[in-house]
Amino acid sequence: MIKEGAQVKERPIGVFDSGVGGLTVVREMIRRMPYETVFYYADTAHLPYGPRPLAEIESFALEITDFLISKGAKAICIACNISSAVMLNRLSCELNIPVFGMIPPGAAAAAEATRNGHIGILATEGTVKSGAYSRAITELKPDAVVLERACPPFVPLVENDMIADPCCRDTVAAFLQPLLDEGVDTIVLGCTHYPFLEEHIHDLIGNSAVVVNPAQRTVAMMQERLQGLDLLTEIAKAPQHRFYASGEDTSLRRLVAGELGLPEAPVYTIDLEKKNAAVTR
Repeated sequence: MIKEGAQVKERPIGVFDSGVGGLTVVREMIRRMPYETVFYYADTAHLPYGPRPLAEIESFALEITDFLISKGAKAICIACNISSAVMLNRLSCELNIPVFGMIPPGAAAAAEATRNGHIGILATEGTVKSGAYSRAITELKPDAVVLERACPPFVPLVENDMIADPCCRDTVAAFLQPLLDEGVDTIVLGCTHYPFLEEHIHDLIGNSAVVVNPAQRTVAMMQERLQGLDLLTEIAKAPQHRFYASGEDTSLRRLVAGELGLPEAPVYTIDLEKKNAAVTR
């Protein structure tokens, strides 16, 4: 692990996702580590990742990681479950900075939360096909019954600002109810977009199941590891967050201002293939 004294502590933490979902992780980072600067990349030009071939997702992840490192990232958070499933091990081995993913922390939280051993996973098509959650959970709890359900409409509902639309609750119910009918007592939000739908999910399940948002355990582990490596900033000052999008940035700007409370944070559109950027705020 390369360390460069005090200067490296002030570097940003690089975070990326296919779209705005990873902002739910950034939200938790700001809550737990308020002095850390975050550089966030939303790959909206290639959204959604769920139906894409894994090799294509690997290529995107490598390019985005290289970009964030070029901006000085002292650590990388893969705030995307399918990217975590296919790239966490590789990036952890290849990079000399800490790398964090969503699935190991989410699996650990679910294994601890369940009482009857029946765990439901709401995720994208790609994450379900990878079987990453089932493997991670059963490694920790071999007798667990893991039911994974792909939810293709969920990401568009979030990206298109339809959370308050009456159809949103009905759509969430259609994908959630079959898991509840199977007797799961724990629901994992296996896509970082899905915490934006958490109010609907809680309303639908009541007290019948526990909802696991992997962002909470991921950021707690991140904070602990960075502290152990002496990489947390020691200066109590306002961080200089930056946000990037490879394509459409309307949802990114809206949620950075509204959900994160950062209306003045700069948002850039940048095509990594062409290496050109423009500030949109």
